[in-house]
Amino acid sequence: MENSDAAFFNFFQGLNSRLVLRQYTYSTTDLKANQIIAPQGTWTSPLASQTWSAVANLHAVATSGSYLYATGYDLAKIALVDMSNSYSQTASYDFLSSLAVTGASYHGEGLAVYNGYLYALYTCNPSGGYSTYDDSYVVQYEIDEDDGILTYKSYVRVGKNAFTLELYENKLYICALGGMQNGGNYNTATCLSIVTIGSNNSMTAANVSLATGMSGDFRDISIANGSNAYILLGYYDSSYAKLVGKIYHSTVANLASPATGQKR
Repeated sequence: MENSDAAFFNFFQGLNSRLVLRQYTYSTTDLKANQIIAPQGTWTSPLASQTWSAVANLHAVATSGSYLYATGYDLAKIALVDMSNSYSQTASYDFLSSLAVTGASYHGEGLAVYNGYLYALYTCNPSGGYSTYDDSYVVQYEIDEDDGILTYKSYVRVGKNAFTLELYENKLYICALGGMQNGGNYNTATCLSIVTIGSNNSMTAANVSLATGMSGDFRDISIANGSNAYILLGYYDSSYAKLVGKIYHSTVANLASPATGQKR
C-alpha cells in the first residue's frame, strides 16, 4: 500500500509548529497512516503515525487547545484528534444530514478556528460526479474547550467549487472556481467569497467577481498582513499540462474591489 498523493499540512501544537504528511491510497477504507512531523526534527522519525477513520484524502487541519480537527475530500467528515494522546481520533462528524440533499456528494476542503468556533468548508456536487457544482458551504461549530466536542451552530453558502478557507482577523476568504476545472478557459461564475464573522459570531457572506480585464479562476489567497494580500487566478491549458496563472497583489481593505489589485 503506497502513498500515491503526498501533501503537507501545517498546524501549531501550542507554540510548536507541526506538519501532517498525507498518506493517500485512493481508498476510503484501506487507509495508510498519516505522519506527524516536527519540521526542525528528523523527518524519517515522525512524532506519530495515525490513521483517522473519518479522513480519506486529507485536505485541511486546524487546532484548538489540545485538539486537532482534520477533514478530507473523499468522506466529507471531520475527525476530532487528541494531540495529547498520540494524535488518536476520539470523535467523528459527518456532513450534516439536515443540510444534505439526496443524490448529492459533499467534500471536505478547509478548516479554520476563530473565537472558540470551528469553520468547515465543503463543496457540493448536486448530482454526484465532478462535472456540476452547487454553492459550497461554510459550516460553523462551537468548540467545547474541555473535550474538543463540536456543536453545530449555523452555516452560509459561498461560491461553487471552493478551494480555500483563509482566516484573517474576523473574515474568512474563500477562493471559489465557480465550477469544474476546465482546460483552456475559466469559469464565469468564479468568485472570492468573503464571510464576515460578527461580534455575536453570526456570519454574513458576500461574493466578489472578477473585475474587467482579469481572467482565470480564483484558486488561492495568502494574506501576510493588512497591506499585503496575494491572489492566484488561473486555469489549465487545453491539454491540462500547464496552469495559466497570474498573481495579484492587494491590500486587505481592497479585496472586495479587485479592480484596484496589482498584477505581479
